[in-house]
Amino acid sequence: TATFTFSGQAVAWVAPCGPSRGLAEVRIDGDLIATVDLYCPSALARRVVFAHNGLALGSHTLEVRVLGTRNDDSTGNRVDIDGFVVLS
Repeated sequence: TATFTFSGQAVAWVAPCGPSRGLAEVRIDGDLIATVDLYCPSALARRVVFAHNGLALGSHTLEVRVLGTRNDDSTGNRVDIDGFVVLS
């Protein structure tokens, strides 16, 4: 699990996608927002793989939880984080 605390109304997760990538849950303030599948047929670096806006002003916590699973086309379960982007 990676945890990121931020102040702002919008946040995005930047990560690589590829043929050996897996699945991760994204939670904001403890609520499950999405399950992200990082599989794609060829390797792609620094992609916005998740974005969420419309948050109330104030402090929030984003969690990325690696599920250790993958879709049928993937050859692995790897999940990486290149960065997070916050918009006020």
